[in-house]
Amino acid sequence: MASNIARDAAATAALLPVGAAYAGAPADLLNRNGAFQITGGKGKRSRPADAIGPGEDDPSVFNPATCARKGHHTVPVHPKCSHSKPFRLYYEVHGHGPIKLVFLMGLATSCAGWLAQVEHFSHPTNGNTDKYSTLVFDQRGFGSSDVPKGRYTTSDMAYDLLSLLDELRWTEEPRQIHLVGVSMGGMVTLELSKIAPQLFASITLISTTSGHSIGSKSLTTGLPPFRGVYAFTDVIVSSILKTKSPRQHLDAMINLLFPQVWLDEPHPDDPRGRSRKECLREMFIWRFRYSRHAPPDGVLRQITAVFTHAVSRRQLERINADIPSITILTGDEDHLVNPANSEHLAKHLDRARFIKLTQSGHALPLQRAFELNLYITQTVELGLERAQQGYWKDRTGGRAAL
Repeated sequence: MASNIARDAAATAALLPVGAAYAGAPADLLNRNGAFQITGGKGKRSRPADAIGPGEDDPSVFNPATCARKGHHTVPVHPKCSHSKPFRLYYEVHGHGPIKLVFLMGLATSCAGWLAQVEHFSHPTNGNTDKYSTLVFDQRGFGSSDVPKGRYTTSDMAYDLLSLLDELRWTEEPRQIHLVGVSMGGMVTLELSKIAPQLFASITLISTTSGHSIGSKSLTTGLPPFRGVYAFTDVIVSSILKTKSPRQHLDAMINLLFPQVWLDEPHPDDPRGRSRKECLREMFIWRFRYSRHAPPDGVLRQITAVFTHAVSRRQLERINADIPSITILTGDEDHLVNPANSEHLAKHLDRARFIKLTQSGHALPLQRAFELNLYITQTVELGLERAQQGYWKDRTGGRAAL
């Protein structure tokens, strides 16, 4: 099995940038079904620029052999949400097993960022295709999802996902879902755990925060590190004013997301022996050519949701009592979300397992994929075990109003 996976990975590395798409993906992946025309080293869309993509028949960075369902879910108007008209969320489900995993991505990042996790939990040769059903999706305001008008909150995003889960019929029984959220996705995970805790057997919180409710934590803990604020603001402003090249923007974000020592190391899967940074740059450029480019106001609305996010100590204590299995992970060199925020979560979610990874940055799903997949598996297994115990079986509460 391991040799098959290694051989597939080697084949992909020879065709596409390392880590750009599923193992064994064809070199012309972007040009399947006429989604793109590739000429002169550049990708050009053959579909209208404002089309929502990828569509149901369009290529994806994820393996089509494991895809059980994909498309766009229409999120209806909800009295507790800001949007005044229905809009669409792009999603994919891989695998067809009984264990339901949901991966929630962070700010201004598409669901392609979960590639290493989808590959593991739905790989056709490791048995996981029959064990798990894995859902990934693009949050409102980014990627292949719509950009509804209005102010966004992490609570809005939680209700978006609940609507999608209803369509998939994943909400019919309690304790059937396992959430994994990184950064902003972790914030949405906390909101979901407040709104409908009875649905979830486990949550995994990665590089995230409870926000800054009054009196809950110090200002230096609640606010992002200065380096992160400066770098992210510089990227946004320079993008609008066009004062820096796309390459400069990309390098700034890579340096922000990953530790420099790790970036300078040779990439173990690159046949040319290049550094991790060189390979990441190539991979992100490739994905940028593939991705639908959401308008800037979607990102700005997501930023508003992040900075207004707040979960109080009392709410954390309720989550601590309501969710059977919780794991909190952070990197010790996270320059976007202060690791002290994860320590704050661990203090008030005192039943949770807390893991601080050394020499690790913000983007743990990519940098520490192997370890993260192991921790997710352990969290899920504990959640499955505890969900069958009397206390958790009885603590199902009422059905969330959607």
